[in-house]
Amino acid sequence: MPLNVINAYKRLRHCLSLYKKYYSLHKNHIFIIGEPRHGNIGDSAIVDAQKKFIYNAFGGFCKISDVFMDDYKYDYDMWDKLIQDKDIICLPGGGNLGDIWYEEEIFREEIISRFPNNRIIVFPQSMMFHSEDKLKKARSVYNNHKHLTIVARDKITYENMKSAFNECNVLFTPDIVLSRDNLFEIYAGNHRSNIGLCLRDDLERNLSADSTSEILDYLNIKGYVYDKFDMVEPVSITIENRDELIENKFKQISSYRLIITDRLHAMVFSALTGTPCIVFANNHHKVSGCYEWISSLKHIRLVKSTDEALSLIDRLYDGHESVKPVNLKDKYKPLVEALVKS
Repeated sequence: MPLNVINAYKRLRHCLSLYKKYYSLHKNHIFIIGEPRHGNIGDSAIVDAQKKFIYNAFGGFCKISDVFMDDYKYDYDMWDKLIQDKDIICLPGGGNLGDIWYEEEIFREEIISRFPNNRIIVFPQSMMFHSEDKLKKARSVYNNHKHLTIVARDKITYENMKSAFNECNVLFTPDIVLSRDNLFEIYAGNHRSNIGLCLRDDLERNLSADSTSEILDYLNIKGYVYDKFDMVEPVSITIENRDELIENKFKQISSYRLIITDRLHAMVFSALTGTPCIVFANNHHKVSGCYEWISSLKHIRLVKSTDEALSLIDRLYDGHESVKPVNLKDKYKPLVEALVKS
């Protein structure tokens, strides 16, 4: 059989499988486009919380379709035909609106440009542009869309978005993972022990090697047992393994008596599981900005220096600060309204 016939047959099967899986006449059909394959569990927790949030906002009367970034990139034209103008497109939240993680920004701008007639909602993001040229490009793409809602999860981002994307509907809510129910009761039976260290080693790292050494020296001198772990796992995320990976990370964090971290979602997971946590800021405002939503929690403490962190370790490890649940449901009302409006 000629190669061109084989390829045409494969193409037809591919198109038919997509239509069978995703095409829908449902009034509320929501496509979450750009879900990550990489092993950052915080990013997967965002998408998982986003799906739960959308489902609850519509009272279950909706169809939600997961579209991973690599799946969309594989066949742009096919998706363009598959997604109808009536469908709502939701883009994942996170900390990648800007030019630090520019591949994700390029992808987001591509989606916004390709669907000018759809209602598009960018879930809670932190924004950081260093390049004026890249910001100018983003401003042009975002402001030229007639039905675009962008959500900020920290005050600095909110003000920057309102200034840059003045033609868009800009909202302000907490990180979407904080919309999840608290997990105190689920993990209450866990035996807590040791200290968990979850520190960045990437573009957003702000904690110096000397500061890290000071922390380790203190823990060793005091005789604390500690483990190093990460929010990134060496796996490729799929629909089949995502829930288990997120649950395992919640279990891991809730098994410690204290978490020391500079990762935003290690902080968020600690808040939701009632785990004492000392948090360092990363190299921009996303951790400190998101912390403002939960700053009333005495068992979660944002620190400005290594000395401040060391002064809190004994107290938080010994459970001297009260633990209370996160309750931010009312803060998401603007996002619910943006989703369900007719």
